[in-house]
Amino acid sequence: MFDLVDPYLGEAAGGGLDPFEISRKSMKGGDMETPAGKMAASFASLLGLSEFRFVIGRNPGSKLALVPGCPPTVVVTPEFDGSAGSIENAFLMGRALGLAWARRTTPAFLDPARLWRLLETFARMLLDSAPPPADPAEDRAWAKAVKAVLPRWARKQAEPLMKEFMERRSEIDLARFCADSREIAQRMGLVFAADPSHCLRTLAANPDCFEGIPSRAAGPKPGLQDEPARRLVLFALSDEYAEARRRLGHAVVAEREET
Repeated sequence: MFDLVDPYLGEAAGGGLDPFEISRKSMKGGDMETPAGKMAASFASLLGLSEFRFVIGRNPGSKLALVPGCPPTVVVTPEFDGSAGSIENAFLMGRALGLAWARRTTPAFLDPARLWRLLETFARMLLDSAPPPADPAEDRAWAKAVKAVLPRWARKQAEPLMKEFMERRSEIDLARFCADSREIAQRMGLVFAADPSHCLRTLAANPDCFEGIPSRAAGPKPGLQDEPARRLVLFALSDEYAEARRRLGHAVVAEREET
């Protein structure tokens, strides 16, 4: 279901771009010719990701943030180094764009309780059998934001998917789904950066790229013994990682041949 609706739900839940002090030139795509913009464009091309926005702005929390929405937006600070040799920034950019490519931005940003409320809001927009809202004001704000961007064709396709989702809600482990979404992002960052030890240090210093929703509570920074780091180590040792790196190498060669 999130393959279809993630950008629209992200638009409702996202904190918007106002906190980042972004110029009109940036909003018109003027930043894509910078080294960081070229890094974003290259990574997105390798992923086959066409719908995203890249801007340079001010962000006191991190040098890179992903803001969910339609389209999702990568915001970097002017100090962000987009050179090919920056392993840390390749990890940060890779996990942000990888998350957008996987269409898992909304579950990566929201805690499970808030995601349930958002999904129930979406269900009330589509179905007659959805439960009443726990927070009517929040429900109205989310519904208004989704309606503003949700195309009619997507609404029609989402109805049966949402109906099935609500019928199976007691079977769904939404906390696991949210954690898995964040793990997808970390894995994509590692695939692009290709340096497990450096990526672990970056993960410890930058536990989330998920700063586009300011209300998300900030947890403790993970160390090497914490679950996200442990799982990233296991992925780095797996055949799945080796295969992902091989495919990325083939994609790089193909992109160079096209240009």
